[in-house]
Amino acid sequence: MALKAIPIQPDGADTDVPLKLIRRAELANMLGISRSMTYLKGKPDSRYFDPLFPVPIRIGVRMRCFLLSDVKKYLDALAQQRLAA
Repeated sequence: MALKAIPIQPDGADTDVPLKLIRRAELANMLGISRSMTYLKGKPDSRYFDPLFPVPIRIGVRMRCFLLSDVKKYLDALAQQRLAA
């Protein structure tokens, strides 16, 4: 089953640039890591914790999504770290 980004538009936001939410499986696919690693990268007591990792947004009792813009910022930060090294 293919997952699709869910467009949302908050009040007062620019209508030309809609926000998009992605599910955890799509995030894992974009980053080339497992779904379980996405949990570990966001968990502060994990040895894999990454403070720059995108924080999920709760959109239901058991559902969380990530802002695509946050994921892009995270990837940009990783690229900057690589260039600085």
